[in-house]
This record gives sequence, structure tokens and C-alpha cells, in this order.
Amino acid sequence: MSPLVRLNLTDNEYERLKLAAHDQFMPLGKYLLNAVDHGTTVLSDIADWQTTRFPDATIGGALAHLEAEIDEARAETDPRAQAEELADVIFMALQGIRVLGQDPAGLLKRKLSKNRRRAWPSKPDADGVYEHLEGE
Repeated sequence: MSPLVRLNLTDNEYERLKLAAHDQFMPLGKYLLNAVDHGTTVLSDIADWQTTRFPDATIGGALAHLEAEIDEARAETDPRAQAEELADVIFMALQGIRVLGQDPAGLLKRKLSKNRRRAWPSKPDADGVYEHLEGE
């Protein structure tokens, strides 16, 4: 069963969460991939800390905390503080990926490969979002 089904998210809630994650993660992609390309030391350190500190983490908890961190990042007006909140977003996304039994570094590399094969618009939409073209 899909973790989203277990959370009993409505289609609207799922779309809102998906858009919120998309808005926050696209600018962070370069940072994450840079971390992956440098031996995944940072990702390993985060994983070690999270699995030791939060051994009973669940996907529901990770997603709820992720959404709260996204809200905090949006509300923050100081760029340094906002960047720190976005680091929390990354932490929660990585925890969710691991709770689902996936390797974050491998998943990020596969997702980058998939995104490179997709067609993208040359300009963002009115909200500043670059969304891959349908059918991709």
C-alpha cells in the first residue's frame, strides 16, 4: 500500500504537499547533488544522526514535519535563517526517503537522470515554477 494511502490524504492535500515540496526542492537540487557527488559524506552523517536519534520515525511523521518546515521557510524573511529552515526541509525529506527503505544518494541520482530526460519550459510559470511538460 502506498504511504500516502496510509496517511489518508485527499487528492487536494496530496497536490498541495507535492507543490510545496516542488517549490522548495527545485532550488535545492544543485546543493543536494553536490553533496552526493562529494562522496555522500554529508548524507551519511545526517543518516547516522537521524537513525540513532529518531529510531521509530515514520513516513507520516516525516511528511508532517516536512510540511511544517516548509511553512517555516516560507514565513522566514531573513535569507540566512530561511536557508537554515530549508536545511531542515532537506533533513526531513532525507528521513522520509530512508523510512521508505530507499537510499537517498541513489534515489537522487536516478531522479536527476529522469529529470534530464524530461522536456522543460524555457520560462517559469507565473509563480516562478518550472514544471516538466506533460507526458514526461
